[in-house]
Amino acid sequence: MKLLSLSASDLSGGAAVAATRLHLGLKADGMDSTLIVGEKMGGDPDTIGLDNNLTFSLRRNLDLAPLKLDQAPESISYRSLAWLPNKKLERAIAARNPDLIHLHWTQNGFMPLSLLDKLTAPLVWTFHDLWPVCGALHHEYQNDLRYHEGYTAANRPRSRRGLDLDRRVALRKEKAYKEHNIEAIVPSHWMAEQVRKSSLWRDRPLTVIPIGLDTQIFKPLQKAAARDLLNLPADKKLILFGAMYAGSDKNKGYHQLREALEQLNLSKDEIELAVFGMSAPAEGESPLPYPAHWMGVLRDQFTLAALYSAADVMVVPSLQESFGQTASEALSCGTPVVAFDTSGLKDIVDHEQNGYLAEPFEPSDLAEGIRFVLADTARYETLCENAREKVVSTFSLPQVVKKHREVYEKHLA
Repeated sequence: MKLLSLSASDLSGGAAVAATRLHLGLKADGMDSTLIVGEKMGGDPDTIGLDNNLTFSLRRNLDLAPLKLDQAPESISYRSLAWLPNKKLERAIAARNPDLIHLHWTQNGFMPLSLLDKLTAPLVWTFHDLWPVCGALHHEYQNDLRYHEGYTAANRPRSRRGLDLDRRVALRKEKAYKEHNIEAIVPSHWMAEQVRKSSLWRDRPLTVIPIGLDTQIFKPLQKAAARDLLNLPADKKLILFGAMYAGSDKNKGYHQLREALEQLNLSKDEIELAVFGMSAPAEGESPLPYPAHWMGVLRDQFTLAALYSAADVMVVPSLQESFGQTASEALSCGTPVVAFDTSGLKDIVDHEQNGYLAEPFEPSDLAEGIRFVLADTARYETLCENAREKVVSTFSLPQVVKKHREVYEKHLA
């Protein structure tokens, strides 16, 4: 089988990392796999990058330009229109002539919806967020359930002005989907529930496959050695938080974490923080209430695994995650996770077994979860053992590759 996967990037963001890990896992399993991306950052020889940084940034901004015609509130989540033609991508797909095409996160001006009409190979699509079943939105916005009902002029929120771009994008999707028998994959049972409620995908095929990871990279390391490697203190309880764009993306829950830390009531002589994926707050912004080590953006998996091993607890306060790779990565390194009891994180964290699921979206209960993990040494050791066991038994890359092969073969039959 000649497989071609498409992703806006190979390393920038969780969806890109997931696409690359699957591609590499399939190659290791003997599949003829190629990944085409707009922005290539890694060194895999079977990953083809189409654009340099300037071109990729320009395409992203051009694709988003019409949003100025839709006077959406500033608080609205990220949106994509997927209208910008990409002849370079069309030619690259034609040159590969694949037996099957696997779509991942293809926005940022990388792949227009109109390209679906030109693809002749069978299609599998991993929904890394809700964009495929919403209008232009990537996440449900303030209980706007238009994606359940269908986008009409009558159910547009009264607060919205200008062109109804969500409706226009949804109509383009509806037309494109009718022409293809697309097999959808979602990474969590929560995502499956949301997608099955949508007017665009209610009666279409859907399979749940979690996002896999290499458990030989993300594995427990000796805590003292990991801290020494990363120049982190040996005598503190270390709370870890991080995500791509963690500071600017409100969905990642940075502000909820800060409130939880303010209510933690543990000694500053005992607790310190490590934060990755964002820079230290600018002067004038509210600082975190405990001393913090700002690790920056980490793209190297081995450094990231060492950081997870160095931490005593990982906090993932996201408001919504299709899966939650930072949670599964931390568990794989034997580090318990505290998260809100919501969305895809419920598939990863088992309450009081390998971490703590706090009441959404209560900072006080998030603080209680941190205290629960750190309070009892014997219980902590059990949490750590359960954490590693959960990932090895459920999310290891070979298991996930096998499940994808089954979907591919069924779709081609």
